[in-house]
Amino acid sequence: MSGDREDILDNYQEIRKIDVQGMLEIVEDFPNQCIQAVEIAKGTDFSGVSGPFSCLLVQGVGGSGVSGDLVKALVEEALEVPFLVNKRYGTPGFVGESTLVFAVR
Repeated sequence: MSGDREDILDNYQEIRKIDVQGMLEIVEDFPNQCIQAVEIAKGTDFSGVSGPFSCLLVQGVGGSGVSGDLVKALVEEALEVPFLVNKRYGTPGFVGESTLVFAVR
């Protein structure tokens, strides 16, 4: 059944014809992106950040917000404070000095 959706999904050449932004390669590279993110975090100076914090907030729209969902799923159960993801424009009213905000673009 040539031309069926199943045939296209198994054919990288056909996918590349319609995947003009190269999303397949980006998704396939996701594990390397995670490794790079860990290395960036290890090299980041957090010495100016001090708590205690009443809440953690990831602020990001679209894919940036999805990254917050991923981190939340990984760490939420180990935290003693709420971890929230805001995918809207604008900062929620509850954000204050005791909120640690990660703004993702």
